[in-house]
Amino acid sequence: MDTHASKRWVLARFDQEKDFVAAAAKVRSQGYDNLDGFMPYPSHEALAAVKPKPSPIPWMVFGAALCGFTFAFSLMYFCNAFDWPINIGGRPAFSPTVYIPICFECVVLFSVLTSFLGTILLGGMPMPYHPFFTSEGFNKASTDSFILAVHTPDTSKATGVGDELKGLGAFSVEQVDE
Repeated sequence: MDTHASKRWVLARFDQEKDFVAAAAKVRSQGYDNLDGFMPYPSHEALAAVKPKPSPIPWMVFGAALCGFTFAFSLMYFCNAFDWPINIGGRPAFSPTVYIPICFECVVLFSVLTSFLGTILLGGMPMPYHPFFTSEGFNKASTDSFILAVHTPDTSKATGVGDELKGLGAFSVEQVDE
């Protein structure tokens, strides 16, 4: 088995959003679930048609928040009640209510750092080069074109997908190897 097999994408350019949405829904209904879309403005209909995979970042941030809380609470408990208890005005050495501000700050710190690093690492950044950038007219996605990228696991099916996308209203279809 070749583990370094290239990925083949079919890029189809549309000039109307409704054609893009219809083509994405049609291709998705045929079992192609690895789609991506590039368009000049955000569109809820296009996002619903492409259906990107859910991001794991919310769960990563939740885990980091729990770790931040546990770290702060454990460190303050160890320092104040176990390692070096100091009697100040007869107050108890273990008073969890005074730990709340530091625990909150550590929850925020751990969550923000995890969100930032998770976004960078899962997004594959920095990415100065991507094979889509060599495509004819890919830069039009930021001005007046809707580009649908369909990943075809079998490279022999890419031609059939391209022909079908042309039939659905694409004015340009191109195959790109990743």
